[in-house]
Amino acid sequence: MAEPIVVGAVLYDPKVSVIWDIIRAFFEERGCPIDVVYYTSYELQVKALLEGHLDVAWNSPLAWVDAQRRAGGTCRAIAMRDTDRDRVSQWVVRVKRTGGHTRHHQMILIESGGRSAAFVADLIPTTVHVPDAWVMGFDLFPLETVAAKQAFVKQAIADETLVFFEHDPAIAAGVLRVRGGRTIVEPATSHQ
Repeated sequence: MAEPIVVGAVLYDPKVSVIWDIIRAFFEERGCPIDVVYYTSYELQVKALLEGHLDVAWNSPLAWVDAQRRAGGTCRAIAMRDTDRDRVSQWVVRVKRTGGHTRHHQMILIESGGRSAAFVADLIPTTVHVPDAWVMGFDLFPLETVAAKQAFVKQAIADETLVFFEHDPAIAAGVLRVRGGRTIVEPATSHQ
């Protein structure tokens, strides 16, 4: 059997280990074993990557920028593709600076087949943070957060964007809808 590829992942929620068990099984079935090492923070994971303890780091956008900066631009990004049989994915992936949480906070926007998804990170970390006034108490630039969130939410509703809430304990992803004059989150189903 081949040597496993060592992948770092941040265990910010128990469901992360379940997801990586599925990914690990997929690669092992195809003769490409991986070993996942969990970290409590992206800072520790980036450090482990740069010290050569990891082959691949599953980074957040900010951790990616940190790794690139600290490695003098020598890190490489790799893309993840779907694993559905007889399908080909063509994704357009963009990174957009939102500011707010930190000066250079970013979110990832994905478009494919006329549909869109967004990993908004700390712009809207949980479904509770969807209303304009709800920002995290430690956002460095809360007015930027509110402005960026307002623009994103308006576009996400119009495009029916699937939004991922990285820190929500109950709803991992959903579509923003307007009901009774309020913006709500309609939880995602496995068919979205």
